Amino acid sequence: MGINTVNSDTLSSNHSLRNQPFLFAQLPIVQNYPIHLFNWGGIVLVVGSLSSAWGIDDTLSLSRETIRSAQEMGINILHFAWHRHQLTQLQQIVNG
Repeated sequence: MGINTVNSDTLSSNHSLRNQPFLFAQLPIVQNYPIHLFNWGGIVLVVGSLSSAWGIDDTLSLSRETIRSAQEMGINILHFAWHRHQLTQLQQIVNG
């Protein structure tokens, strides 16, 4: 079963997942395949092997640049989730 992305585009260059806190002109490429990110409100879909570059590479085949860019993209995802949570909490207080 494939993922239907007919009405979806990868993130625009000004989306916060691509530029906060680390700037990505091009999304990371891990194991010779580019990472694709999609966002629908609070749902983030990562298509690719982003997390495989976060652990120990037993074969030592990943470059420092690949590992670092994968880690920085992971930090961007965590930052996006934290920021969205903060906005949701503030909205509950205001509407509360």
